[in-house]
Amino acid sequence: MQTSWQDILSILGALQGLLLSLLLLSRKANRRPNRVLGAFTLIFSLGLLERLLRPYRGQAALAYLSDLLGGTVFLYAPLIYIFVHLLLKGPLSRPGWFKHLSPFFIYTLGMTAAHIFSPAPQAQAGEDATEILLLLFLYLQIFYYSFLSIRMIRQAETTEAELGGQVPLNWLKGLIIGLTAIYALSFFAIVLAVLGYPLSRPLFTAVQIACVVMVYLLSYFSLAQPQLAYAPLQEGPKYQGSPLSETDKDKLLQRILQHVETHKPYLQPNLTIEDFAGQLAVNRYYISQVVNERLEQNFSDFINAYRVKETQALLRDPARQHLKILAIAYEAGFNSKTSFNTVFKKFTGMSPSQYRRQANGGSE
Repeated sequence: MQTSWQDILSILGALQGLLLSLLLLSRKANRRPNRVLGAFTLIFSLGLLERLLRPYRGQAALAYLSDLLGGTVFLYAPLIYIFVHLLLKGPLSRPGWFKHLSPFFIYTLGMTAAHIFSPAPQAQAGEDATEILLLLFLYLQIFYYSFLSIRMIRQAETTEAELGGQVPLNWLKGLIIGLTAIYALSFFAIVLAVLGYPLSRPLFTAVQIACVVMVYLLSYFSLAQPQLAYAPLQEGPKYQGSPLSETDKDKLLQRILQHVETHKPYLQPNLTIEDFAGQLAVNRYYISQVVNERLEQNFSDFINAYRVKETQALLRDPARQHLKILAIAYEAGFNSKTSFNTVFKKFTGMSPSQYRRQANGGSE
């Protein structure tokens, strides 16, 4: 049988996905999320090869393999959801894993039983109705998990913003939205095919191209990430399962304090925990954990405390008495008048102007 350009495209996409999945599965750091993303990439890529087996469905073994690859679509959305959960909320329980992956297991058992007891490839009575029900369930599952994943990311972003951090997961939101759009296009193409519209064929081609493009985009963004672990900042010591020993935490704390005292990164107005972690070449999650557990502060308060001390020193400096308080605040690393006044009073119990008067013996 002659190989079409669509077949070549599917093979190239599958090979790219295979290489990426091997890389993700072999990464030693942040193993759980990397392995889940690697499993998704592998399954998604192998799914591109399912169309190559369709002409050979007359052979029982290849028909079974084709149906098995086709059934892996029940894993796509749950695996992405589990990946996001591992990134932002931590491990899942065993019942949780089973609950999310059970549709694929149920499909596989049912499909295997059908092949065993009805090995002939001819269509059976009620087969079309069963396929329609499976498709409806599949797309409901996909859209439901996509919604849950996007909501989880947005919640983490909101929490991080309140605590002075940032979850750099726009690429993942784009991935989920892109996959959801491909699923929606695929569903639309299937509906048109059922209704007999010829437009379904170019739409199926567009879906195939979009899937291959998605594999390449996933490869690029995954490899471009310096790390694949963005556990959100916490209000308190809630870092169960952290690999850091008590000795590791003490050593990292000394590195953090020495870096702050020596290089004064708090003078950067828009300093984030990602920037700080990059300066130390340490996972942001560990920075957050050590600051929370050892200093009983979140990262934002930790940095602002140094900015307040810097402001106090500058307000006492005779060479800066001619400067306005706001100018001194900017020099100390604050980037807005409102946040400066709020933070300064939080740490000192008085306003900046009251502190300056007191430091000057009651006179400006």
